[in-house]
Amino acid sequence: GYCKNENLFLKNNRVKRAKIILYDTPISVGQNSTKIKDKPIIIYENKIELKDTMDEQKFSFIINTRDDNLFSSPFIMIQLIILDVYPGTQYDNTAISEIKVYGEYVD
Repeated sequence: GYCKNENLFLKNNRVKRAKIILYDTPISVGQNSTKIKDKPIIIYENKIELKDTMDEQKFSFIINTRDDNLFSSPFIMIQLIILDVYPGTQYDNTAISEIKVYGEYVD
């Protein structure tokens, strides 16, 4: 939700359910550009349920990537699809204040 303050949090829609899709994406890096060189492959897909709170909410999962990455770490694209919302009291838009993504590579 829009977490600037409780009033704005309640006035705007908040994400209730969402689908997270992670893609292992082969890239090529040039001197002035980075390009996707092949079709991304879905490596994780799951639905999440969020509480109607301004508190930080955490989700964790384990993924497997392809072995043919150009770098020591894979390039992962993340897609978040909003499936349902908690309705706002005034506005019909859905706000997300912040998303943090952390990863750890385990060989």
